[in-house]
Amino acid sequence: MTSPWISPVTLQGKYVRLEPLSKAHILGLTEIGKGQDFWDFMLYGRMETENDMRNWVLDIMNRGAKGTDLPFVVIHLASGKVAGATRYLNIMPKDRGLEIGGTWYGLEYQRTPLNTECKYLLLAHAFEKLGCIRVQLKTDLINLRSQKAIERIGARREGSCAIT
Repeated sequence: MTSPWISPVTLQGKYVRLEPLSKAHILGLTEIGKGQDFWDFMLYGRMETENDMRNWVLDIMNRGAKGTDLPFVVIHLASGKVAGATRYLNIMPKDRGLEIGGTWYGLEYQRTPLNTECKYLLLAHAFEKLGCIRVQLKTDLINLRSQKAIERIGARREGSCAIT
């Protein structure tokens, strides 16, 4: 059951459509995501096969069903192809806050207007429709590519932590 505060929605811009993640997206996600090095920065482990991706999709959808996450697949409008995935997570209705994360894109979609527009759509929906007062973006301390992408959209660093 999704949270009454947040429910599946489709968001569309000029370059992308964010639609609720479903089993129908497994093959497209596998095609662009398997074997990519960005999995090294995520908690899920590497995605090497379609079965790995199926397990990931089912896990993320299960989190959505519990109301802790709201997962989206990213569709590149010009090609109609799956470009990646992103989601709201750590949803805190009582505090009117959430996190945007778990974001990844196929190589051909990285460093394109796609990420900027995805973040804009997610932030606009969070603040304007859901009434959030705090939205966080987090990344691994050693994931410099992700940190730079977050900085490019104007986010401000609050802090960091390193284990020595």
